[in-house]
Amino acid sequence: LGWRSALLALGFAATYKFSESFKDAVVLYFYRDIGFAKTDITVITKAVAYPAWALGGALGAVWVARYGLRKMLVVVGLAQALTHVCYLLVAFAGKDYAVLGTTIFVENTAYAMAAAAFFSAQMSFTSPAVSATQMALLTSFASVGQRVFGPLAGALQAAVGWKGFFVTTIALCLPGVVLAWFANAPRGSASASSSASPA
Repeated sequence: LGWRSALLALGFAATYKFSESFKDAVVLYFYRDIGFAKTDITVITKAVAYPAWALGGALGAVWVARYGLRKMLVVVGLAQALTHVCYLLVAFAGKDYAVLGTTIFVENTAYAMAAAAFFSAQMSFTSPAVSATQMALLTSFASVGQRVFGPLAGALQAAVGWKGFFVTTIALCLPGVVLAWFANAPRGSASASSSASPA
């Protein structure tokens, strides 16, 4: 890819799902603080998660094929930001089963769409001869939100509360959306311009 495109690819891999992973580090504590029991979460998730994943997976695959990977990565990235807006609404609404069910449905739909587009983007960055190694690297970068920065999520929530926390996670979605556009730009024109420029 060249060093610039490689850095963009790694930055995209690290930031596109950063907000999701960062939120997942403390989301169970959020449910408890709002007043939901484990059985509440289990029943609601079982009821809406499967149809949401089926819908999101189908939409993601069809829309990527129809509108192109680059555009859909931006659209799906914004859909992931909408998920955090829904969590912010849960923080305001309190123990409201309808709001929580809607949030979990939106979350799973958006994440299923993102999974299809994100995996396709990762594959487009790899070289066939070393694709397994490069996919492992990209996948490890995709989990830094929880595995590296996850311990900071609790400190952030303690400092700003749940509402401030989800406002922050909404903002954390934006770098990944921006990098999705630039990291997945068509490389044919860039290669052509590079070969045409003087050495």
